[in-house]
Amino acid sequence: MVGGTARKTKDTFKRLPQLQMRVVMYTLIECCRRRGIDPFAYLKDVLTHLPSATSWTIGELTPEAWAAAQKRSVSIAA
Repeated sequence: MVGGTARKTKDTFKRLPQLQMRVVMYTLIECCRRRGIDPFAYLKDVLTHLPSATSWTIGELTPEAWAAAQKRSVSIAA
């Protein structure tokens, strides 16, 4: 019986990075939904800007900052 438990533990550790990514994605999606942001639009835009982001500009990619920037760009365009 110990071998089965060890195998399950080993399999869980192999899947840990995948599970962590799922938690991060779920958290981002829920943050967007709670703030009235379309999660697909947010993720599409942020993931295109992420490669060029620096540690100084990463804060601009949070759901709150992104939504504020979107509102500013809409008001400027109007």
